[in-house]
Amino acid sequence: MSLAALRGLIAALLLSWMALEPLPVSAHAIIVSASPAEGAVLASGEAPVVLRFNSRIDHERSRLSLIAADGSTTILPLDPAAGTDNLLIYREA
Repeated sequence: MSLAALRGLIAALLLSWMALEPLPVSAHAIIVSASPAEGAVLASGEAPVVLRFNSRIDHERSRLSLIAADGSTTILPLDPAAGTDNLLIYREA
């Protein structure tokens, strides 16, 4: 094998190795809108909450926690009928 062919083979192997190198990705969706809006004051009763994200949401693996002022945490039930980029919660206000 000639020196030029060996260099070409090494260059091809290096390029192939670099192409297989994993790239960093972001695995978290970002909230693009929320209803009710931040700081809204709600009347008592049922209050639907809708969080809309910038990407599809896996409803089966998603979970939303409400953290109260005293630090206690409540897991909120999600509505499986929400759209692919929404989390819909019905909670008593």
